[in-house]
Amino acid sequence: MGDDGIIKEVLLDYNDIIEKISDIVDKNYKNSHFVKPLKYDGSYSNLVENMPYIFYRGHSNYTWFLEPSINRNRTNHSRKEIKILKEVKEENFNLNYKDIIAMAQHNGKPTRAIDFTYDLKVALFFACYDLKEGKIDEENDGALYVCGYSPHCENFISSKIINWLAFYENDIMDKNQLSEYMMSNSEIKKYYEDKGNMIDNLLLDVNSYLKYGFMIVYDKEKIKHNEKLIKQSGSLFYCGSYFYVGNKKIKKNKRIKKINYASIESKYIIHPHNIVNPSWINSMCIKIKIPKEFKKEIYSQINVTKESLGL
Repeated sequence: MGDDGIIKEVLLDYNDIIEKISDIVDKNYKNSHFVKPLKYDGSYSNLVENMPYIFYRGHSNYTWFLEPSINRNRTNHSRKEIKILKEVKEENFNLNYKDIIAMAQHNGKPTRAIDFTYDLKVALFFACYDLKEGKIDEENDGALYVCGYSPHCENFISSKIINWLAFYENDIMDKNQLSEYMMSNSEIKKYYEDKGNMIDNLLLDVNSYLKYGFMIVYDKEKIKHNEKLIKQSGSLFYCGSYFYVGNKKIKKNKRIKKINYASIESKYIIHPHNIVNPSWINSMCIKIKIPKEFKKEIYSQINVTKESLGL
């Protein structure tokens, strides 16, 4: 969808806005038999394994970047994630740990997740409406991101690992600390015990997605407690953490202070709370500019409101 990580931009200059946006999406994906709109009824059974589906995200301001909310405030970055998730866990003590990031996200807390949706009209609402001002944003062009992606499900081991990792108390870990910490979770431990060769399989899984992140879809029966996620036909892109594997000199990270890298024996080093912006996703997205003069017309067509989205 793009070259060298540069997002493919599409301009919109038609009269029948909704229909033409759908045409643009179809045009960019129609030649692929492997990317489909996600007509998701909330059950994993209607997802084809490894099939990319179409996800959307709307920005009321075209200049905004794709980044998780927790990265927008750099102050006390590494300690903030743990503090936020612990507070959410205390407020929802019966909630499974793997649902904590999603609950925090939809309670307006800064997290490592980025909201997407498989409903075009929901994304168009966010492309037109300024939530802070409580009105249609007619001062700025908006943006509609369209992304073809093979999603994970919330019960996948990837989701369990990234949620559990977010609770890690320290700012840095090597592969031995990672293994020890992950195996302290009974669900994760059982998964790798059943697979055999626990540590190697764990590291293989972490290498495959931790640096890049991944999209999650949810079973509606299992997230009845998360009204916003259901109403917004929501999915979440979980951003990964910075880590380093290899023999090259480790680059000190400016966000992480007072770390003695020389004391770390392993060359497999993870900063659990140094969350990576998903710049690579730009090469997988179409970015459609929503001209500010079209926003009122789009808003009148989509029949989506703050109230209908649980906002």
